[in-house]
Amino acid sequence: MRPRLVICDLDGTLIEGSSEKEFLLMLFRERVLSTGPLIGFLFEYLAHPVRTWKEGRAWNRSYLRGLAPATVNSAAVRLARRLSGTVRPEVAELLREYRGSGAELLLLSASLEPLVREFASLFGFDRFKGSSPEVSRGRFTGRVTGLRPWGGAKVTVAVEILRNAGTNPGETIALGDSYSDRHLMKACAGAVAVHPDTRLKALAKKSGWMVLK
Repeated sequence: MRPRLVICDLDGTLIEGSSEKEFLLMLFRERVLSTGPLIGFLFEYLAHPVRTWKEGRAWNRSYLRGLAPATVNSAAVRLARRLSGTVRPEVAELLREYRGSGAELLLLSASLEPLVREFASLFGFDRFKGSSPEVSRGRFTGRVTGLRPWGGAKVTVAVEILRNAGTNPGETIALGDSYSDRHLMKACAGAVAVHPDTRLKALAKKSGWMVLK
């Protein structure tokens, strides 16, 4: 099909690995993030295993607590440039083909929005949406505002963006790598599974989706 809009996931799809994991490690190496907040961040997972199971590992943004947006935004620019070399060439080529056919590109990810914004800027996406960190009194609170684009909620976020773009899922293709992306991929007219995990690979085969290995 010839889509009007293509939705691409970030971590594991556009790039190899996890942008936010690399971001957290970079903040720690640069001493923006100290040992205390890092330990507290890890403890959150131990204290809330059910939430991690229900909402995925990236629900926890407590490591941001107390950091200034300008500091985080500056670090996001540096990391996106450093990780630009991990972009999957086959995905970049496919996106160029879709762009050439007239489609708009949306980068939609549960990763931190400053990171998603920088990758979208670097690689020419028309729109982007990530997890929006909450700010209070000029500092991040460690929470996010609004829906986090993950699992079923990713569909809700995407539909709103598509509505604003004047299109709908029936004119859209979604690219994802994880089984948690299945909700959005099923909601769109077409889908591409990129280096899919075991369950998504099986679903892609059953659904007749393109698979990039």
